[in-house]
Amino acid sequence: MRFPLSQILLSVIFVIAPCVQAQSIDTATLAPAAQERGFGGSGGWSGGGGREEFFVCESVRDRYSECRKPGRGPVSLDRQLSSTRCVEGRNWGQNRDSVWVDNGCRARFSISTWAAGSREVTCESRKDRYTRCDWPRGWGSPVVYRQLSDSRCTWGSTWGMERGDIWVDRGCRAIFRPR
Repeated sequence: MRFPLSQILLSVIFVIAPCVQAQSIDTATLAPAAQERGFGGSGGWSGGGGREEFFVCESVRDRYSECRKPGRGPVSLDRQLSSTRCVEGRNWGQNRDSVWVDNGCRARFSISTWAAGSREVTCESRKDRYTRCDWPRGWGSPVVYRQLSDSRCTWGSTWGMERGDIWVDRGCRAIFRPR
């Protein structure tokens, strides 16, 4: 994989056993390669200084796999690697410590870590596609703090809340903060 030089601050290579069904997630793969970058980009937590790490999780032979997160914070699908469409809640999901994939989903995920005091989330609909971004429990309702796109961000039409997460669609890109 190639990353724009302007986004790469530090590359980290993980050599850990692949995800294997019915084994401890402690031996799960974090990634063949992970990359970190500073914030201000898409899907990241902003303000207060944080970083975004990437890791790969794969459903081999359409089987369920769990991959340990390389840190705490929300995870979002950064790049689909499989021909099978990866849909959160259907063939991939997350919990506090891991990401799970199933039914052929292979993807590069990003995990955002943030410093204390940063209470905003950047969520972007790339190529006019529906995207979900984690919204921390306890922050209350989000509001658009700053719209980043030319496409209008309108509650209920191009952005909203679903199962505690923010969703954006049809080109809406914005920074969200608690109400």
